[in-house]
Amino acid sequence: MDGEMKNDSGKVTQDMDQGHCESSVDSFSLDSLVKDINKIVRCIGSMVNKFEDLNKRVQLMEKKLKKYQQYKDYKFKIPTEEKPSSKVHIPPAFPEKFDRAVFCKWVKDVELYFESGCVSEHEKVKHVVCTLPCDGEAFKWWQGIQELSNTVDKIHVIKWNEMKRLVINKFLCPKIGLIANKTS
Repeated sequence: MDGEMKNDSGKVTQDMDQGHCESSVDSFSLDSLVKDINKIVRCIGSMVNKFEDLNKRVQLMEKKLKKYQQYKDYKFKIPTEEKPSSKVHIPPAFPEKFDRAVFCKWVKDVELYFESGCVSEHEKVKHVVCTLPCDGEAFKWWQGIQELSNTVDKIHVIKWNEMKRLVINKFLCPKIGLIANKTS
C-alpha cells in the first residue's frame, strides 16, 4: 500500500505525493453550496432587471426634462381667485362681557377660524388663550385651571371642547341662572 495512510478514524487516504488529497466535502455540502450560488445568481439577476428598469426611467425623465426646459423662462401666473390669501387670520377676541347670543357667536367664529386656518386639535386651546385679555378675569381664571390641571394630571391636555364647557360653566351659566353640579 504505497502512498496510503490511515487517519485517526481508520479511513484510508491517498498520500499527497500522488496528487490526491483528503477531501472533507461531501455531496450534501456540495448541494448546499450549489443552492447558495443559485440563490445569489437569482438575486443578481433580479437586481440587473431593476437597474435596467431604473435606467429606462432615468432616460425617460431626461427626455421630459429637455422638453420642459424650453419653458423655464415662462412665468406661470396663479389666477387671482386661487392665490393664497395675504390676509392674516387671527382668532376672534374673547369678549369680557357677553350674554348667550354673544357667546354663541364667539364660539361659532372661533370654530370657523379653526377650520379656515387648519388648526390642529392640540393647538386649538393655545390659539384661544392668546385671545384672552391678559389683565382680564378670563385669563386669570384660565391660568388657575391650567395650574390645577397640571397638578392633578400632567399627561392629560385640555382640548377645545373641554375648554368650551369650562367657559360655559364659568361665564355663561351664572348669567342664565344655571348652577353647576346642582344637587337636590
